[in-house]
Amino acid sequence: MTISKAELARTVRVQPSALSRDNLSAATQAAFDPLLNILESATKVAGNEERAVTWFNHYPIVPMGRLPAIAHLAYGDAEGVKEFMDLTQDGVYS
Repeated sequence: MTISKAELARTVRVQPSALSRDNLSAATQAAFDPLLNILESATKVAGNEERAVTWFNHYPIVPMGRLPAIAHLAYGDAEGVKEFMDLTQDGVYS
């Protein structure tokens, strides 16, 4: 996944300077948890990491309003994406 530090910081909702440190704080590390959980779920559904990352960056989540998962995370709605992924894994959205 190619992403700038600024975009990564915006996605996980931390200051870009927080990613420049040699040792990330516990809070910064915790900010990555939703992103990692969603990518893990997406990989299970998509079948591989490449397709999961493509979905994450580009495909709209229609029930949530036409934005891709990366935008929802940046807007603070990781929980909504996680719920969508849980429903997708359960076969509700296929």
